[in-house]
Amino acid sequence: MSMFDGEADTEGISKDPRLQKQLVRVYSALTDGAWQTLAEVGFKSDAPEASVSARIRDLRKARFGGFTINHRHVGDGIHQYMLEKGSGDPSLVLSPLPTSPVTSKVCTVCDGRGQISVPTPPAQLEGQAEMFPLENG
Repeated sequence: MSMFDGEADTEGISKDPRLQKQLVRVYSALTDGAWQTLAEVGFKSDAPEASVSARIRDLRKARFGGFTINHRHVGDGIHQYMLEKGSGDPSLVLSPLPTSPVTSKVCTVCDGRGQISVPTPPAQLEGQAEMFPLENG
């Protein structure tokens, strides 16, 4: 299997919730069936054009739905993309995303008025108490 056949990434999107969410946003932006530039999809999905281009490549892969995304050159280096309705398997894009544990902590450094969410497991916070003194809430 070639490194560039579209199936070489085994640890990227499937292991990164940020990229998975971006994939869903790009897919959602393309579902209107209109021709759109990377900039237009990026605006709708709140993603940089380079990321949109990467997610479009991902959406074409079988494990991310195998969608048919048409492409056309409109001039001056501008390209447009259109998701072909009825192509691919949306369940592979819209499946539940893995979640990371969220631990609620009360901040003792600030005035202690609110809670902060720490999106890392408590075990990873050990040894950092000197830098970020937090108490369990």
